[in-house]
Amino acid sequence: MQLSAKIFAKVGSERITQYSLVNDHQMTLRFLTFGARVQQVRLPNAAGDDPNLLLGFVTLEDYLHQPGYLGAFTGPLQAADAELAPGSWQNWNWAVKTSQETDLAITFTLTLPENADGQPGQRELSITHRLTNDNLWQIDMQVATTADLKIHPRLNLPWLLTADPAQTMLSAKLTADEHVTPVPKTARCETAQRYSLAAADWQLAYLSDASFTRIDSYAGINSENNFNGILGQPNVAVGFSPEMNQDALPWVLPAGATWRHHAEFHLSSNAN
Repeated sequence: MQLSAKIFAKVGSERITQYSLVNDHQMTLRFLTFGARVQQVRLPNAAGDDPNLLLGFVTLEDYLHQPGYLGAFTGPLQAADAELAPGSWQNWNWAVKTSQETDLAITFTLTLPENADGQPGQRELSITHRLTNDNLWQIDMQVATTADLKIHPRLNLPWLLTADPAQTMLSAKLTADEHVTPVPKTARCETAQRYSLAAADWQLAYLSDASFTRIDSYAGINSENNFNGILGQPNVAVGFSPEMNQDALPWVLPAGATWRHHAEFHLSSNAN
């Protein structure tokens, strides 16, 4: 198992770093400190193909100017909730700690002073990713606040299990608590906590401790969104996000409280 880092981009005196976690099956997670983004998830198939299974970009310029906040830990609100403040979490360069004592782990942290994200109070944010040799990816998110905070956090992970941005994911097999359900053409919330998603060569299992899960097939993607040189289209990917209510609306985290969320992704291919 390997953990490595390299400079991804420089903005003035800021260095944006790319971190890579790779296990013995060559499952690879790549992150950027900018917005605590997940940039890539890779796992070879039986043919030896090793594409990025998330929608993402290859340059910082794309992340700055393309819509969607792909791979980012967004908040305190979503664009659909209110006008995003300049200090929104996905616009910061997060601090990092790494570990490879047993499994590979990386923790992104962000400490924000009063009103830095457009909301009252101070904020302590963290998100930890762990990768095991069983292709299990564990994610722990945490938000603490010193003042009542209107909040709608989301880790935006658009899974492209076809490995082809020219195809939709509408024909993929989706189950919720083992019940087969259609991939939604527009985002919807479910009460299940266990999901699976399968395309031809790659399969994904998702476990969440949230009361509700938002399933999004990215209907807003269109020909103006360019992913690694290939024009995107609606319903090209599927994402899973924790929600506190059935309507996927913002809610209030009380002063002194901490929001925590644990999720797990297990990725497999027809090679294993």
